[in-house]
Amino acid sequence: MKKIILLSVLLTSFVQALELTNGQMITFSLNGQSLSSDIFIDIPANANSLKVEINNGIATSDFDLFMRYGSDFTGTDFPSLNAETDYSSGGADADEFFIISSALNKPLKAGRWYIAVLNFNTTSESINLTATYNSNPLSQPEIQFIFDQDKILGSVTTANPNGTPCDIAGWNDETPVSPVSGNNGTTRGQQRKNAVLKAAELMTQNLQSTVPLIIQGCWPNDLETSETSAVLANAGARTFVFNSPGLTLDTWYPIAIAERQSGNPGCKFIGGSCDTHAILINFNPKIDTNEGLGTTRWYYGINSTSTTNDPDFVSTALHEMTHGLGFSSAIQVSDESNTQTCPGGVEVTHVSGTRLCNRNDIFSSFLVEHNQDDTLTPLNEMATDELRAQAMANVGRLLWNSVDTAASEYNTLSHIRTGLVQLYAPSTLDPGSSVSHLSRAYSELMEPIQDENLRDLQLATPMLWDIGWDPRPKNTTVNVPPAGMYYDRTKSGHGFVIEPIGNDGLYFTVFYTYKDDGTPEWYTSLSTLENKILNVDLNTGPNNGGLVRFTHDFTIDPTGAGNPNTIDTSIGTSSLKIDFNTSAATSSNACNDGSNRGDNQAVANWSIGSQSGEWCIEPIANVIGNAPSDDFGAQWWAGIDDDGWGISLTFAGETASTVVVTLYYFDATGSPRWAQGVQNNFEVGNEISFDMLEFTGYARDATPVAATTVSAGLLSMTINSKGGTLDDGVLTLDINYQGTESGNWSRTNLPITLITNPHN
Repeated sequence: MKKIILLSVLLTSFVQALELTNGQMITFSLNGQSLSSDIFIDIPANANSLKVEINNGIATSDFDLFMRYGSDFTGTDFPSLNAETDYSSGGADADEFFIISSALNKPLKAGRWYIAVLNFNTTSESINLTATYNSNPLSQPEIQFIFDQDKILGSVTTANPNGTPCDIAGWNDETPVSPVSGNNGTTRGQQRKNAVLKAAELMTQNLQSTVPLIIQGCWPNDLETSETSAVLANAGARTFVFNSPGLTLDTWYPIAIAERQSGNPGCKFIGGSCDTHAILINFNPKIDTNEGLGTTRWYYGINSTSTTNDPDFVSTALHEMTHGLGFSSAIQVSDESNTQTCPGGVEVTHVSGTRLCNRNDIFSSFLVEHNQDDTLTPLNEMATDELRAQAMANVGRLLWNSVDTAASEYNTLSHIRTGLVQLYAPSTLDPGSSVSHLSRAYSELMEPIQDENLRDLQLATPMLWDIGWDPRPKNTTVNVPPAGMYYDRTKSGHGFVIEPIGNDGLYFTVFYTYKDDGTPEWYTSLSTLENKILNVDLNTGPNNGGLVRFTHDFTIDPTGAGNPNTIDTSIGTSSLKIDFNTSAATSSNACNDGSNRGDNQAVANWSIGSQSGEWCIEPIANVIGNAPSDDFGAQWWAGIDDDGWGISLTFAGETASTVVVTLYYFDATGSPRWAQGVQNNFEVGNEISFDMLEFTGYARDATPVAATTVSAGLLSMTINSKGGTLDDGVLTLDINYQGTESGNWSRTNLPITLITNPHN
């Protein structure tokens, strides 16, 4: 079968594929040091979670498990499979699994998911593989709180064979106590356990994960304490990771988020023990003695907070757990320099303002400084550590750049400046407090000082959702971006046509633009929409959402066995990512350049060879008006016997509809060209004709100039329906292109149909 040039990456052979049935185990043999990637399962629209697992019970075996959506794997070894996969499990044993849900950054969604199994053993092995999905409501994370380990979990290593001590005496304190506010423990140790489990319950009420959350608590005697002040507790993530499934590329994440987004414990993607904690909390035991805060003692009540000024243990535990979930910046606050060995063996010296190993972290990616001219500067984009350190000490101007969080009912400072949530940024940097807490101007659990006992995350909840804990399903089609033509008002003449295909979040995009000499050319991209982002990981190449340029060989008959259209590899590496989230436009310099823009702004990041750009785009409907109630806008083509070219239709107007047609075709050298025409008074079933214009513009990275036009010929069409068959319409065109190439592209009474979804 010939490839459909505009959708060439969709065509996948299912010959000899092995289909999985829900909940039914299949067994097959796999040769040593080989893989099987001809496995798939079809997921229905109502599925909310999916578990895929290998369990053959042979301890000496070593398998790896991979899964991706929409097309089969092409890789043949671990690196290539890992580059293609959406989910993976690669522990050092035979038991591999992941459990994913519809609430992840790469959500479970309806359609076909492909599975690959890699056998690292030298001998043939029997594989037991099961995939089980269900439509049960998504649940809170299961909490596994560790009370009985006198070593910090995961600290026993070759370099540290004795591990790092964890003082667990606080959990075993036999001091008799009276029950208090729902806490019926009769010893101090038991009341502490009851109270910390209550905090864990409160913490997870607005979260979702298929991976258990392992927390370890210790009671060291070295936390700073005096009669008037004390560090009640401290906490943090066990480790930070990057580039595991579902995470923004080259961005540090706390292990708890990484585990949630990957659908399995860290041992399956970074190694180590599967029983290792994700969060470590140190509580101050001196608070229950005369060594600290005088006669003040911890309050262990469950049903209510203390009526006195005693520090509330549940509130403190809840605060520290929230830090461990990711409410913490990895930018160094202290000015004490330290050198760390970073990925790749690079030594990085950290001072105040240094990002962890000079990389972004997910919490800090939301931090911006509010400038005097009312613009926002992301901390991650600041040129020096010194500038970041200054921003972290800019009182009232260190902000959390999330429109969703700013809209929270708990944002009591929404009337100030930009309305964004304010972080704690005292004029003198305070290690352990600055940046990783909310401003003292709020009454919030996540303030740096506990001067009232609170047990509600309030603003911390949408902030945690921002960084990777959003429990809401993302596999729905609600609030999808408007389809059709987009453009950047500062890049007039260039544009994008963005159209959905089917119901699985797949989108076909055309980038119509100009070469360096100003002649028109076009590229295509096929990618999925996840969290309102096309090509969320900014992948490259024709099979992963990158931009593709085709050339046409006129010596090959398109109705014959050959395909006249081939991918032009001379352009080099290319990519396209389009973020339709409001927060992306709010934080983008491209959308905050002073231009008067309309609604539904999106941020398009593109690269073609050595050229790249970040453009602020919006629907062309912002200019030409609303679409009609019966909208035939879509990408149209002539079917597989005449593939590789097509037209985009964009409609606007109230009664007398205006239609914009963009024709994508090839000149005499086989290079892609485009032309446009506009006409009024479109009617279904009636022929409408266009005087087509060819544009001469300016290069993508050049200073904008006014485009010039010449007549390119005529195009006539009749649109009858949008049923997806070649009876939908008829096209006649006679296009003459300019320049030394010259030539003609013509068709007569050619049947055409939609290749993408109609707009309604």
